[in-house]
Amino acid sequence: MLKIKLIIELLLLLSVISGCQTNNLNLDQSVTSIVIYEWGSNKQIKAIDDPKTIDNLVSELNAARAESVSDTGDIASPDYRILFMNGEDSLKELGYYSSEAEDRYIDVKKEMLYVIDYSLPLE
Repeated sequence: MLKIKLIIELLLLLSVISGCQTNNLNLDQSVTSIVIYEWGSNKQIKAIDDPKTIDNLVSELNAARAESVSDTGDIASPDYRILFMNGEDSLKELGYYSSEAEDRYIDVKKEMLYVIDYSLPLE
């Protein structure tokens, strides 16, 4: 009886751990630049190629608190569209909500919202 209980607890723990791992952004590829556009247009706001800024943002996003968003149709459109680039290749696209309290990034395809305390330098 004790073995069965231990096995059930172990399986439950493994399922929780694996569920948490899928929430991480896991942007492991080498990001050489970040390009920021207005949401819903192709108007480029800024391109960031400073390695320190890129590393800081990627590290924050990889460790971010992630929240599942089941219905992205009920969420306001982000302020900006962020492209994480490696040379000419786009590695990841996120929406970006900028606010004084916290910055939020949304992966519309995965329906995940990432909340961090790191603001992009938009000016």
